[in-house]
Amino acid sequence: MGKGTTGLYRFSRESPACYCQGLSGTSIMWSLRRAAYSFKRQGYCIEASRVFCVKPDNSGNVTGGRASICCPTQLRSTKFLSVKVFHNTPVLDRIVGSRCLCSLADARTNGEYPDVEDEVLEHETPALVEVIEENDAEEEGGEALASEPGLLDDGFSDNEKGEDSYSEKAYFKLCKAIMESQFHSVASVLDKWVEEGNDLDHFMIAKIIVILRKRRAYGKALKFSEWLETTKQLTLTERDYASRLDLIVKVKGIQTAEKYVESIPKPFKSELIYRTLLAGCVQCLNMKKAEAVFKKIRELELPITINACNQIIILYKRLDRRKIADMLLLMEVENVKPSLLTYRLLIDSKGESDDIVGMEQLFEIMKADGVLPDTNVLTTLAKHYLSGGFRNKAQTILEEIEEGKLKESLGARRALLPLYASLGSSDEVARIWRECGLDPTINECIAAIEAWGKLGQVEKAEAVFEMMLQKWKKLSSRHYSALLKVYVDHKLVTKGKELVTQMGDSGCWVGPLALDALVRLYLGAGDVEKADSILNKAAAAAQQNRMRPLYNTYMAVMKEYAKRGDIHNTEKLFHRMKQSRYITGRLKPFEFLIQAYIKAKAPAYGLRERMKAENVFPNKAFATQLSQADGFKENKFSEWLETTKQLTLTERDYASRLDLIVKVKGIQTAEKYVESIPKPFKSELIYRTLLAGCVQCLNMKKAEAVFKKIRELELPITINACNQIIILYKRLDRRKIADMLLLMEVENVKPSLLTYRLLIDSKGESDDIVGMEQLFEIMKADGVLPDTNVLTTLAKHYLSGGFRNKAQTILEEIEEGKLKESLGARRALLPLYASLGSSDEVARIWRECGLDPTINECIAAIEAWGKLGQVEKAEAVFEMMLQKWKKLSSRHYSALLKVYVDHKLVTKGKELVTRWEIAGLGWPTALDALVRLYLSGT
Repeated sequence: MGKGTTGLYRFSRESPACYCQGLSGTSIMWSLRRAAYSFKRQGYCIEASRVFCVKPDNSGNVTGGRASICCPTQLRSTKFLSVKVFHNTPVLDRIVGSRCLCSLADARTNGEYPDVEDEVLEHETPALVEVIEENDAEEEGGEALASEPGLLDDGFSDNEKGEDSYSEKAYFKLCKAIMESQFHSVASVLDKWVEEGNDLDHFMIAKIIVILRKRRAYGKALKFSEWLETTKQLTLTERDYASRLDLIVKVKGIQTAEKYVESIPKPFKSELIYRTLLAGCVQCLNMKKAEAVFKKIRELELPITINACNQIIILYKRLDRRKIADMLLLMEVENVKPSLLTYRLLIDSKGESDDIVGMEQLFEIMKADGVLPDTNVLTTLAKHYLSGGFRNKAQTILEEIEEGKLKESLGARRALLPLYASLGSSDEVARIWRECGLDPTINECIAAIEAWGKLGQVEKAEAVFEMMLQKWKKLSSRHYSALLKVYVDHKLVTKGKELVTQMGDSGCWVGPLALDALVRLYLGAGDVEKADSILNKAAAAAQQNRMRPLYNTYMAVMKEYAKRGDIHNTEKLFHRMKQSRYITGRLKPFEFLIQAYIKAKAPAYGLRERMKAENVFPNKAFATQLSQADGFKENKFSEWLETTKQLTLTERDYASRLDLIVKVKGIQTAEKYVESIPKPFKSELIYRTLLAGCVQCLNMKKAEAVFKKIRELELPITINACNQIIILYKRLDRRKIADMLLLMEVENVKPSLLTYRLLIDSKGESDDIVGMEQLFEIMKADGVLPDTNVLTTLAKHYLSGGFRNKAQTILEEIEEGKLKESLGARRALLPLYASLGSSDEVARIWRECGLDPTINECIAAIEAWGKLGQVEKAEAVFEMMLQKWKKLSSRHYSALLKVYVDHKLVTKGKELVTRWEIAGLGWPTALDALVRLYLSGT
């Protein structure tokens, strides 16, 4: 191997920072950042829990049986307090807001959204109970309770005893009247209450709004809030504005909320207001707006609180875990100390990534920082130990919970019951249930039902439910749902139907959780049409009571239709979800939609454009599925050639067919096809094609297995195969690149121009300009001459790093050596000179293109003039394209449209989209363009 290759390997070993994102340091925060950098890139999942979103600046979290609530720090305690008792303190008259955000999946969901109640998690996921939830709790799992008889039996604490505990309270009658009224009648109910001579104080208002929030009756809570402001029943405080803002986010969306913030009097535009808006952006998974709000907080020099930082961590945890380390760095710079929630989020994220060692290290860092773990942190650890198969470690954690918390916290028993059930320990479940004694809380009963259900002891679950019926006068749909879920899990359809009948006879309203269980009951029985019919009726009723079915319920039915390849009904469910505002920002519905098309072997025309219109962008796995749907026509032709024996197949024909199978049917089918290829044709090319398919799917395990197979079969190790592995490691784990370079040295495989380009680009992406330059010198020393692409890569990273003079030098080198040789050079130079702000150079290069530019040079010129703000010149290039080519594609129209969007030229953009549609290029793309134009206009 050449000295350049040896130097390349040595350089990678001497500079591990370029492939490993970890950072050194001795402080606690640096340790957190180092841990955060190693989060694995995996599918994002969802879990939920609860906390009030607004709290006094000098407050701490006190966890109760039903929610985490805010109180002055002098009341902070490691003991669990009854929320019911706390709600009788004066603090409550200032707390009128709550936040429901969620993320993090439990082990059971495999990356899909879990089912969460209004304040109680599914018991596989008790770890984040009483945490600021991460997104979508109300939509993806929250029980949206509404006006049903006995609704208010669900009180504020685990000590609830039924309707009698509220019947003598002054606000109970009013709250019940609001819950039983129609959405548009809330103001009339309140007017009548005042006319009858009843008083409304701040304490009563706070209680009612909290109850409405707990029932997901956000529309009614907002109507109540609007009525209070209109009738001037109270003098609004900062927290009243924050509560109102939170409700507007939930009911009317972020844009309306932003306008409301502008109307808030300046003295009340505090950190709390912007933090509430930030939480709303996180709830909507809108990273761009969330980061803009956080930036606004800093620009206004408002205090950077740990609550705001946690919101950003929640968002990054869901959308881009690599950014978590950036937030931890900012916290260090701003001297913001991590809270218990911060540690809990990071620990849970480690567990989600199956990084048990990292999870344990974070736990030790937390304790070293003097932050004591609570029951929720310990149950987080136990949950991930169980999902990872570390049963002994999980057992140890459960014993620690019992020793430290069981006598202090009713919530501990609620957490322990399902965890012991997950261990399969019926004796421990029975013991904990005996600890609950003759007076268990209603949430302990629900936990016991689920625990016995997990253990398959349905009779004991039924016995607990019967005890609940005797103990409380009236149960809500949430309580029925617990047993109904057991019946669903064990496919006891008849018993499930009987329970639903009993539920109806008792006058209990079938809430979203109960509806979800009922739908799943029929799905489990194979009656998809019946399940769909029930869901459809519930969705229609939701138009009246504004209590929509759960996101998960739609997804369960949609999944069954997708598995059948029933495109019509899958699209129908997709449309209903869109009407319920469940599509924007979510990839999962599109995943089921594309699965239906793939199963039906039909191309999914316009799906990319539909995704863009909903602000959804595909990951690599989904992009592969899109390619499968797009490739049906090509694969059919390949199958026809082989079936009809129109030609004698060669090694390359088999490789081409294999590549199409990967794109259309996936890796597993491709592996089976490789087995069917005649042995004389199973060459390195075949396995390299399979390897490229694994890399395309970002399947590291299979890619490494295929590469190992190539070596075992003693096939030649080519630079093409090595480059495929480097591409994979560059995307998923840069630390492993050095291992591949070592193997190349051992196997005497010389790096190619592509190898160097990949490594140089990796250095640039890591902002390691010195390392990038060293690699460039190594490449030249190894006798590999840089091409336009390598030089363009250098220039791009110089520009992004602010090294304008170095970028200018590279561009001059491209011109001197390549301009007359390569048409591609001009295409690269145009936008690069525009990034330098050099309009003269852009004009010169465009003149070099002459009267016969390529279509890609035209697109590059449009982009360049757009960057320079010279829209007229971009338009002139586009008009020239229309004259030169008979028909342009949507890609060509998009080049000019992007210029209009960037410069907020809404009218011109609309005119271009009209021309676009007239050209017959399809309405989905035009719709996406219009959406982006209107967004740019606002």
